[in-house]
Amino acid sequence: MRREPVFYARPRKVRIKKKKIFLLALVVVLLLGILIGANTISVYNRISSREPWAQALKEGIKDSPRKNYLVLLLTESDDEKHLAGAYFFSYAAPSYALYLPGDTAGDAKAETLAEIFGAGGTKNTIESITAILEEPVHYFTTLDSELYSALGEAYGLDSPAPSSPGENGEDIMLEASAYELDALNFFNELAQKTTFWRWPAVVKLGIPFIETNLNWRDINALAKKVKGYSRPETWRINLLPGSWSENSESGKQVFVVDAASLVSLLELAKEGIAWIPRDKITVEVLNGSGVAGLAKKAAELLEKEGFTVVRVGNADNFDYAVTQVISSQNDLGAAKEVACIITGADLRIEEVEDTDVMVTVIIGHDY
Repeated sequence: MRREPVFYARPRKVRIKKKKIFLLALVVVLLLGILIGANTISVYNRISSREPWAQALKEGIKDSPRKNYLVLLLTESDDEKHLAGAYFFSYAAPSYALYLPGDTAGDAKAETLAEIFGAGGTKNTIESITAILEEPVHYFTTLDSELYSALGEAYGLDSPAPSSPGENGEDIMLEASAYELDALNFFNELAQKTTFWRWPAVVKLGIPFIETNLNWRDINALAKKVKGYSRPETWRINLLPGSWSENSESGKQVFVVDAASLVSLLELAKEGIAWIPRDKITVEVLNGSGVAGLAKKAAELLEKEGFTVVRVGNADNFDYAVTQVISSQNDLGAAKEVACIITGADLRIEEVEDTDVMVTVIIGHDY
């Protein structure tokens, strides 16, 4: 009689073998994770400037109550890079930025930021902006407009058009806001088209067009801070207060900073403001200067910026030397938002019950 073969299982050895395979797979995954992480950090660090002066900027954080950021926007023509403008903001309030046109100068006879950049590069430009704002810059990033072309071509996206110089402050802000909105939309679309694992490749492609002293930790911290901000719902850009003047030597129009108004606007940008939708802020504008049409002009400006102006009229007298921005509530949040537009005004609280006005603006002789 033929016997059937008998097979004996070896469960212990099989279990040991499976355990070894699992451990080996775990080691491989860990090694891959380490390699990918190291490569990602290496790519991000390649865009970080190792220049001593660039790293020294970050040392100033120890003596400053806040971290300040500067973004320089560059355009390129005739194989030369030109400074179009710059954004300055504080880590405490990243949604409130000051925009400095490239033609900004400390006074009508001084060189513009664009001229300083052309002659002395990023370092000298940052030093000049620090002097104008009287605020230290700790982190900086220069973005060449060619970055959008390179990424757009690689990932099939429409590049935002670089902002062009305007003839006045309003034109500049329209150009800057439109460009910034296009840039945000561009990066949103890029994020949707790429995965986390492909971002090192995206950054590597942008290396020739970016200069910064941010390392990968700084980038990660800033990204977490600004997450959720979007324009125009929660982002505010304020033009550096000033006016256009002709340079007596070159004959060119330069944007001269109004130092007095800059102080109050910087305070708002630095400390941050509890965000309130501008169309929910009701404002009355009163003429306290006696100059016909000033209150109407200010009201039109506020309406253009999104505020709800409910009344325009005359103040109780025409002897107001300084423009007033008055909150009718026990809170300066709405008044500070208005003061971003009516720069240089005195801020105060005068509580009023049963009123349809959140903020009263009294135009003074200084307006």
